[in-house]
Amino acid sequence: MCLPKYCWVCCWNCSLDSGAKFFSIFRLIIAILQILTTLEDLFSNKLIHALKEIEVIYHDEIDEILKEYDMDRDDVPKEDLDVSHITNLIWMIAVLLMAIGILYALVEVIVSSLAIHGMRRARPMMLLPYIIWTSFLVFLPLALLVCLVAGVIWLAVIGAPLVPEVWVVFIAFFIVFGLMFGWILWDLLIMSSRYKQLKNAVGMDHIMMQEVPK
Repeated sequence: MCLPKYCWVCCWNCSLDSGAKFFSIFRLIIAILQILTTLEDLFSNKLIHALKEIEVIYHDEIDEILKEYDMDRDDVPKEDLDVSHITNLIWMIAVLLMAIGILYALVEVIVSSLAIHGMRRARPMMLLPYIIWTSFLVFLPLALLVCLVAGVIWLAVIGAPLVPEVWVVFIAFFIVFGLMFGWILWDLLIMSSRYKQLKNAVGMDHIMMQEVPK
């Protein structure tokens, strides 16, 4: 595999060491911010207010339907007017997504911290968790791209009208997922190159130490 010998990030031409540190520090900062914002949303009243708004909208829709058919709330079973099962489901899904987000961010913090420490101490083995984790992440935008294309093909097969708005959304998501894939792949290549560079340097130091006369 041909690995890059220098790093190019946002029109910034730099060494592999600087590029690898940029990616790892950038991901560490993003992960910490993600943990803080997720915990703030989890322990604040934002989610509760959102669920209450959903409940209000649901009851407004029920009132409109009843008004259209000249019916009262007494004519409808109480379980049909109860929205708690919907809000409880939304609550569980939201908490589950938040937990997954925090878990992902914690893994990011761990592997990024290990990579930064490994580069500072010239310990290439500490870069391996970062490389393995990023190798897994590189398939995420690729899978989203495949699902996006498959979705458009499925719409065409069932004969759904592909209006211009659909194509605009498709192109926008295709560009976003494509940029994500390119960014993560370049991150992986830069860190892999830095790992190889450090490994070779450590190997040469070991050989030189063995050649020193006693």
